[in-house]
Amino acid sequence: MKKNNVKGCLILGLTALIWGAAFIAQSVGMDYIGPLTFTFCRSLLGMAVLFPVTLLVGKKPMGKALGYGDKRLLTAGALSGVFLCAATVCQQIGIQYTTAGKAAFITALYIVFTPVVGMLLGKQAGLPVWAGVLLGGVGMYLLCMTGESGMGKGDLIVFFCSILFTGQILVIDHFSSSVDCVRMSCIQFAVCTVLSGIAMLIFETPDMDAILDCALPILYAGVMSSGVAYTLQIIGQKYADVTPATLTMSLESVFAAIAGWILLHEGMNGSEIVGCVLIFVAIVVAQVPMKRKKTCPKGAKKGR
Repeated sequence: MKKNNVKGCLILGLTALIWGAAFIAQSVGMDYIGPLTFTFCRSLLGMAVLFPVTLLVGKKPMGKALGYGDKRLLTAGALSGVFLCAATVCQQIGIQYTTAGKAAFITALYIVFTPVVGMLLGKQAGLPVWAGVLLGGVGMYLLCMTGESGMGKGDLIVFFCSILFTGQILVIDHFSSSVDCVRMSCIQFAVCTVLSGIAMLIFETPDMDAILDCALPILYAGVMSSGVAYTLQIIGQKYADVTPATLTMSLESVFAAIAGWILLHEGMNGSEIVGCVLIFVAIVVAQVPMKRKKTCPKGAKKGR
């Protein structure tokens, strides 16, 4: 288990708060521009925010700041960037065909997929972790699926998005303790910018007037959600174990509901409030340490 689990989860809690508000910006953005254009703009802004930081921290030259000569850092940033780009595009496309509540719940299924995939890769998950996953899943359902039923085209696209986010989380969990977090984040957004930009030019026709009309949602998604929050994600995962990390990040759905209540004057009913409580309980339960069985030295007698 990683040290400073609480420190990591506090950082990831702030990450989830920023992401929760960004969910509204993403939904509003779809009223003005296409999903590929939105993803390109936010990724470009995220990279633009982080690149000067990589130059200043440690006073690295431009090539070193972008990982030149550091094969592990380049691999980490590139893999994370590919998963991030694919997941973000799928989420943006899916939002157009499903409700915000369904999209938030289905995206948050990464809290279930991550420990399952981790287990397949040889990582152990104790009973508290699975209890937390179960409670978190029920909480997400109560929070986001009230009054909704069935799975349509958008639901399936967002479902695939949650699988892709699982990949991104596991890549970060693997590399974050051995690479520079800010530089890795900058590289992942550089990769995401290039990939989404190519796709945008092929499948969409960017309109500068529409982009300017969508300036505020893009600025928030680009600077805060991308540049700040995704960097905090890498830093937080450096300290927190992967399952408590994913459960904490899943709070973005809770914060999205709260942001909708404050900014869009959307109320929360009883089941949604219960869902919020269950998610917080799930995060606590998932971090309960398992008691290890004491082993007796060879030749020692058991009992008194």
